[in-house]
Amino acid sequence: MANQQGDRFRIIQFANKEDRDNSKALVHSHASRITHARRRRARVIAYQAARDTGSIQNEVPQKAGEEFQQAVGGPSRIGLGHTDPFGSFARHLTVQEHLLFDHCKRCRYLKSRGTVFADNMTSDWVRLALNDTQCLNALFLNAVRHLSVNHQQASQQQRFSDLAIRYKLLSFRAVSDAITKPAPPPDSAPWFHDVVFLEILSLAFDELLLGNPTMTRSHVQGAMKMVELNGGWNTLGLDGFMEIILLRYAERAGLVHGVLEVPIRAQNPQEGGETKN
Repeated sequence: MANQQGDRFRIIQFANKEDRDNSKALVHSHASRITHARRRRARVIAYQAARDTGSIQNEVPQKAGEEFQQAVGGPSRIGLGHTDPFGSFARHLTVQEHLLFDHCKRCRYLKSRGTVFADNMTSDWVRLALNDTQCLNALFLNAVRHLSVNHQQASQQQRFSDLAIRYKLLSFRAVSDAITKPAPPPDSAPWFHDVVFLEILSLAFDELLLGNPTMTRSHVQGAMKMVELNGGWNTLGLDGFMEIILLRYAERAGLVHGVLEVPIRAQNPQEGGETKN
């Protein structure tokens, strides 16, 4: 850093042209050093200010995360500040989204549907979401909607409801993009992938939680039409889990009847089920 004399004027005397030229160079050099010193001081001051305010700003997301965790309810397995060190998600998640993801995995609604259902949901379904940004948005939509409907505090209900609108718009946009793309050539890959069906079923579940059976039925009918365009139920993945979920929604909407409780292709043959090809 420059000393205290660095910014003072310096008197330079010269007697001839050569001295004058040398003095000009000296003046320019002196001015350059002063400018450099000032810039360096400014950078140091700015850095110190940023460091001081940064320590305060870092407390804000920490407190917000703790507040959000209390609103979500239940202990998180990930812990605040220790979210995703291996970068396993399709995109960077906020602290709030990590808590929502954890809520999806331990949701009482899933556990109430049975062990097989919960295991498939937290393995195949969640694993699919890890690799796709839109799937994450669909899961977060269901998580915040479930919280908005079931939370005991009205202020938190509104908070989660606002978040649900955001994720719902993202899901609508993703589905719209998928269904408006050109049809693939014959004998090629399926037109619609599992990701799209997950998004549609998440929208159907959202309407179910909101008490809108007509919209739920509309989403399910659209998904079943897409299965037909795809070439049949065998085009769905996740070892039959996607199929059974869609059929369950279809049964609830009154479109089909007598849906199996366990996906045929997901059964263990030793437990009495035949593997479906």
